[in-house]
Amino acid sequence: MSDTDRVRAWRERLKQAGLVPMTIWVRTETKARYEDLALQRHRSPSELVQLALDAYRLDPATVAATVTDIEQIRTIIREEIDHMTPGITATLTATVTETLMAMLPALVQTAVLSVVSDAETETVTATTESMVHAASQDAVPDAVTDTATDTMPTPHGRRAAPPTTAYDPDAAYARMQTLHAQGQTLAQIAAQLTAEGIRTRHGQPWHKSTVAYLLKTHSAAPARR
Repeated sequence: MSDTDRVRAWRERLKQAGLVPMTIWVRTETKARYEDLALQRHRSPSELVQLALDAYRLDPATVAATVTDIEQIRTIIREEIDHMTPGITATLTATVTETLMAMLPALVQTAVLSVVSDAETETVTATTESMVHAASQDAVPDAVTDTATDTMPTPHGRRAAPPTTAYDPDAAYARMQTLHAQGQTLAQIAAQLTAEGIRTRHGQPWHKSTVAYLLKTHSAAPARR
């Protein structure tokens, strides 16, 4: 009997035994191991595979499990989220901290400005206007200043009385306090002082900012000797 006839007869016996051919792909070292085992056991590689499959049994708990594919996917997703959460939290914390540190100066400035009272704001504004007004008057010649003072009308339509005395901050401050106690506003006090001929430092009509500045600074200045 030739080798071809011998192989044909061997395959026929396998078919009669109820076996069917199947092609599997394994690594080279796996194939060599199977062939070596087959020689040692005097069996064919196919018989070794059949014996190995017959001996293999799945875990009963795994076979009986009723977990659906969706639930398994959810479990995997939860595990991934739990694994990623620490890194995401650290990144967000660092980003928020950096952003707050960059915005902190502006936030502090806004908070400080929001608690400043209207009176303090008006005082600062009046002081600034008075300083600007005084600086501008320093550049005006005395002749022009005197002419402007003589012709400056009051808010009531009357011409301001010409100054009769030199600038006396103590007297002006005392008069301001009296008028202020009577309930007059800064603008009304300025108009009254101008009408009474009380001089300013530069001989100009009184302004509400000048009145506010003198009321604030003169009360805090040390008494003159």
